[in-house]
Amino acid sequence: MSLEGRIIEFLDSEQLRVAYVRRHDHDRLHVIDPRGRNLSVSGDRVVIVHRPAPEGEFPLIARQISDKVSARQSEVDVELLWQSLGGSQREMEPAELAELFFAENSPEATSAVFRALSEDNLFFKRKGSQFLAR
Repeated sequence: MSLEGRIIEFLDSEQLRVAYVRRHDHDRLHVIDPRGRNLSVSGDRVVIVHRPAPEGEFPLIARQISDKVSARQSEVDVELLWQSLGGSQREMEPAELAELFFAENSPEATSAVFRALSEDNLFFKRKGSQFLAR
C-alpha cells in the first residue's frame, strides 16, 4: 500500500512523530514534519497510518490529530488494560490493545494507547511497535 499523501506516525529515537508522506520509494518514505523539515524514514518505522490529506493542510491536521491523541491518551488506564489481558504472554499490536480498551482501533486511539504504554514501565514492555504485558 502506498502511503503517499497520507499522515503517518513513525518511531524516531523511540518516540512517535507525526509526518506527511511526500513520496514512497520502495521501503523509504520521504516525509515532512509539522515544522516543515524534510526527512527520510524507513517504512518499517511506521507505526500508525492516518487519513490522506492535502500537504498544505498538514500542519493544521497534525495539530488536530495531536490534540485528539492527547485527549484519548489521558483516558487510558494502563493497569486496567493490563488486568484485562489476564496474564497473556504474547506480543500485541497497539491497534489490538486500542480495540480492547476503547472498543475501536482508530489511528487516534491506537496512537493514544501506544503513547500511554510507552510511558509505562511497570505493566508493559515494548518490543519494536508491539507490547508485552509483564
